[in-house]
Amino acid sequence: MKIVEAARPSIVLNYDDSLRHAVGQMILRKRPDAIVVKQGGYEGMVFSNALLKRSMVNPDRIKIGKLAVKVPLFAAEADIEYCINSMIVNDYKAIPICHRDDFMEADAISILNALKGHRMFKGKKASDVMKPPITIEYDRPAASAIKILLGRNISRLVVTRGDKIEGLLESLHLLSADISKERPKELLVEKERIRSFAITSMFERNAAIVDMDESIPNVIEMIGRKAAGSVIVSDDGRRPIGIITPKALLSLLVEKPGGIKISVSGLEEESETRDIIGRYAVSYSRKLEKISKLDYISVHVERHHKEGGGTKYSLKGRLSCGLGFFHSSVYSWNAQDAVSRFFEVLEKEIMKKRGRKADMSKAEGFRRRHRA
Repeated sequence: MKIVEAARPSIVLNYDDSLRHAVGQMILRKRPDAIVVKQGGYEGMVFSNALLKRSMVNPDRIKIGKLAVKVPLFAAEADIEYCINSMIVNDYKAIPICHRDDFMEADAISILNALKGHRMFKGKKASDVMKPPITIEYDRPAASAIKILLGRNISRLVVTRGDKIEGLLESLHLLSADISKERPKELLVEKERIRSFAITSMFERNAAIVDMDESIPNVIEMIGRKAAGSVIVSDDGRRPIGIITPKALLSLLVEKPGGIKISVSGLEEESETRDIIGRYAVSYSRKLEKISKLDYISVHVERHHKEGGGTKYSLKGRLSCGLGFFHSSVYSWNAQDAVSRFFEVLEKEIMKKRGRKADMSKAEGFRRRHRA
């Protein structure tokens, strides 16, 4: 399938548009992202959760183009598997697509809608995919919500009153509150005053809620119908026990050799190189699981054929585990050597990170003993 089959029209902003205008368009169309163009050419994308990190003290004078993120522009004919892999490897919230001189975009929701009949979704339930919900009380100040979102690098929170679901708070809701008020001369003071407001009137009360036994195709259907950023899972319709994000659903589309999720793009469904990657993934995952819990490995393979014979294999990818994200980019004229080096780089980076954490723990222990 081509990515254009999962694409949808995007909000298109001009480089010189103000931040206030940009956020206004995103709120009006209930979209957390937009494409930015300059003199008709693609410039980048903006995302609501990234904009929360910026100073909003003068939104009428900030040019949205200066806040654009350089997400690569994808061709309409690009393979959807390759695009999903790119989103996972680079943690893109959405990708821009050029189609017949127009700009479109694809995000996890639009891709799920296009692939909701995929075999990998069949037989799966909400409880198979949900993660523990990050919650916030309905009367907490906006500043607290922003701190949690930015600290955990997430885009939404489940709003509760006691142990009952009140709704869902998105980064776009907070961004709206951050720039919607008129500013007096004391701009910084006003910004802090607005962030002290309770989130009571900011969040979406009509949140999508499902039972833990709900089928994944039905969950995807609900996300598409409500244009919901996430679905809350409840055991009684009122108490939150989990949350399902579109990104978590996309992760079901990757293979799991040896119990670890692995996404491989750039190769035919059945190929020797794909089998080699699977074998190495199993072997290395057994070693690395002793260090940190693994989440997934995403690999993109490119083959460059040389005149007169010979093929160069280029591998680029990312591993996600309890210690964080680790990247590897290698090439070789031998497929097995390229795959071996790819995983060796990942192992080396993980061991380095583990060593730094151990050193930090030792240093902290020394400081505590010294203080005592």
